[in-house]
Amino acid sequence: MSLFWLRTQSHGTIPTHTYHFEDNMRNLYGDRLCTRCTTNTLGCETHAILECNYSKHLASPLIHKLRSLLSKAGQPSWDSLPTSQQISIILGNPPPSLPTKLHKVLTETTLYEILPHISSLKTLLYT
Repeated sequence: MSLFWLRTQSHGTIPTHTYHFEDNMRNLYGDRLCTRCTTNTLGCETHAILECNYSKHLASPLIHKLRSLLSKAGQPSWDSLPTSQQISIILGNPPPSLPTKLHKVLTETTLYEILPHISSLKTLLYT
């Protein structure tokens, strides 16, 4: 799984990124549940990265680094951000409130943390 595949929602190990057909009928998006845990939750990238008991532990080092970087940049704390914005940052987007002149620095700093996280997630989800 590459960051590109995850960002473009074209990765087969995340249920909402795949098309499922049973009896020539396409499964509804809401029926694509996580196959890794027993929470009966939609298997989207947000669940896989932040919520799934099977894989959420992988994000801890990355989130720790992002908390520090957001604080140093004078941004809202990680815990105050909505989940959608947390996922956006994990997938390489700068926070909307970050001044444009700091986007490149944040991207260069976080990319070295994000790519190994995505690689670890890939390894875990493929086993």
